[in-house]
Amino acid sequence: MRLAIAGDLHGQWDREDVALLRVLAPDAVLVVGDLSDGQERIAASLANVEQPLACILGNHDTGKNDSGRKLQRQIDLLGNRHCGWRRCDLRPPGLAVVGGRPASAGGGYRLSMGVKALWGPVSSEESAGRVA
Repeated sequence: MRLAIAGDLHGQWDREDVALLRVLAPDAVLVVGDLSDGQERIAASLANVEQPLACILGNHDTGKNDSGRKLQRQIDLLGNRHCGWRRCDLRPPGLAVVGGRPASAGGGYRLSMGVKALWGPVSSEESAGRVA
């Protein structure tokens, strides 16, 4: 099985990256957060990638927007390719990806205001329970 894995894009994704995926022809694509600073264009592009794809958004994807609107728009664009708090079955090749809390940040357990606006205060135990 061949996987293409990308993370910490921070806005650096364009047509050349999509073309490279076509050439590499991986069985599945995993994208692990920090696509941009809340911009929608990368989520929209990833939603149209030909290969099976699973994505979890990172803390930068909130776009420093406390309302959660930027985060929600990206989740909506990704549709069932966003695997926050759920299992994404990628077929083919029969790979399952289980995503944890969207917009996670390092340095201990912290919730961004955007995450709280969308889902309320979620403890680490509640977060784990959502994917169990």
